[in-house]
Amino acid sequence: MATTPLCCLRAGYSYTWYGDGFIVIGFSLGFSVVISTHREEIGQELFQSRNHKNFLSDVAITLALNQAASCGDNSIKIHDLTELKEVYTIIDVEEEKGTLHQIQWTDDGQLLTVSTLSGGVLTYLARLPMLGEACGTRLAYLTSLLEVTIVNDVEEEPPMKLEVTVEPSFVALGPFHIAVGMNDRAWIYEIGEQGET
Repeated sequence: MATTPLCCLRAGYSYTWYGDGFIVIGFSLGFSVVISTHREEIGQELFQSRNHKNFLSDVAITLALNQAASCGDNSIKIHDLTELKEVYTIIDVEEEKGTLHQIQWTDDGQLLTVSTLSGGVLTYLARLPMLGEACGTRLAYLTSLLEVTIVNDVEEEPPMKLEVTVEPSFVALGPFHIAVGMNDRAWIYEIGEQGET
């Protein structure tokens, strides 16, 4: 098993606990390490990676998505906790080069927020809310914050993408209409027999 270079131990670090006694440690020199506190694994590194070339400032975990994120240099790197060797996503943040400071997930894993040394706050949508409705053989579902897609694979209609006015918290689908809305407001769109609006 790989060992962390001694220079990393003298550098700054951040850490977070997850699962049943595991710790992700991010060292300021760019390394990420996962260790276990289980009696039979104490003193062993389960995973090590140089995630960032020059500087790593913080690490965070979301159990809702089973992912770990680190920020440093001018990027955010996300790993799946079941396959830490693979980088799941890289988000380049050119406008805040070298100033990424702290990173945190929301409890549901839907949002990932990073603060910068210059006082900026960047928030990324990590997961769309599950939102959909069916009517007959048609299915409508949220495909982006402002887009709903209607499909009908049974009758082999081409998918229809509908730009909506608001990020909906509910969707309703009928034979000739689709409604989206949030709070106490709803927008109703007419759809034709072959799915055209």
